[in-house]
Amino acid sequence: MCLGIAIGTAVFIVQMDNHLSRLNVPKTTGETFLRALMDGMDNSAGRQVIVDTLRILWMICCALSGVAGILCCSCKYPRLERTGSSSINEGS
Repeated sequence: MCLGIAIGTAVFIVQMDNHLSRLNVPKTTGETFLRALMDGMDNSAGRQVIVDTLRILWMICCALSGVAGILCCSCKYPRLERTGSSSINEGS
């Protein structure tokens, strides 16, 4: 989980900075922009930047989940052998 949060946060901030640079917003970081937006800046362009950033983050997470799922299907797990008898199966 810690690795996912770290990667997700890094992707989010980098993508937000990329979107803000395309909009010619004065030099600011994604974190500063989010704080300004949360403090009451009612800006539809700002909300669109967040939506686009979250969309890219969602695509990256889905791709990583797909790769992990494919890798999980190809893993071989050790066979668990039963040894001895259990008390549950013995006499009723």
